[in-house]
Amino acid sequence: MPLFSILLTDREDEELSDLVSENIRSLRSRHPGEEHLLWRETMLTDFIASHFDAEVLSAFRTLRPYAYKADLAKYCLLYEHGGLYADLSYFFLRAVPRADGKLSIFRDFLSSTPWDTSIGVVAAPPRHRAFEKAIEMVCANVKREYYGPTALCPTGPTLFGKAVALTCDPENLVVGEAVQLPPSPENAGGGPGHGLLYKGEPVAIKRKRGGGPMSQLGIVGGNRYNRLWRSREVYRDRPFWARIFRWRI
Repeated sequence: MPLFSILLTDREDEELSDLVSENIRSLRSRHPGEEHLLWRETMLTDFIASHFDAEVLSAFRTLRPYAYKADLAKYCLLYEHGGLYADLSYFFLRAVPRADGKLSIFRDFLSSTPWDTSIGVVAAPPRHRAFEKAIEMVCANVKREYYGPTALCPTGPTLFGKAVALTCDPENLVVGEAVQLPPSPENAGGGPGHGLLYKGEPVAIKRKRGGGPMSQLGIVGGNRYNRLWRSREVYRDRPFWARIFRWRI
């Protein structure tokens, strides 16, 4: 099963910090024999253009927050290839629990809806219908420039949890949970962090505060999705053809 992460910043050649490199090593060491690939914006644009229709590519280009673009991209990668996606902010203590043909997810903090589902670490077989639904929902949100009541709604845990609820039966899921953790040296952002648990055992620790800048990981050139959401600047102007056919594409 492929392992992959995404890095989107202002510069394509942004170097990885020591902390991020350490996180990637932990991911590889807990999943030996599985190749890890780091995807950047040009690679993702080419991949989406090759495997999905113009609506999906337009949505990817229209989203301004790098976190939102990464959300759509990870849905596309997981749908097409399957595998294990991990945010660069996670340090792994154990392997992610997986089972053939099942979707491995972690229940989020339910701050927006009862179905919020973390998208920082997800594992799935190829062509899983939850990702097909998530891609469809992101494209619909981009068309209508939807914001929702929280910054998790346009592309993130609220949307993904809904896609899972609409497409999956309980027996088709491997479910862990995200939990708040007290401050510790492992959390580079300072203050409380969170971890991912499965059956009470820690799987990974997030070394960045939720919604915090990538600078907490030693990466520069990012943007803040929550600030862009609050200022209603999530969506770029769409191409003329996309505006004309807004409800047809």
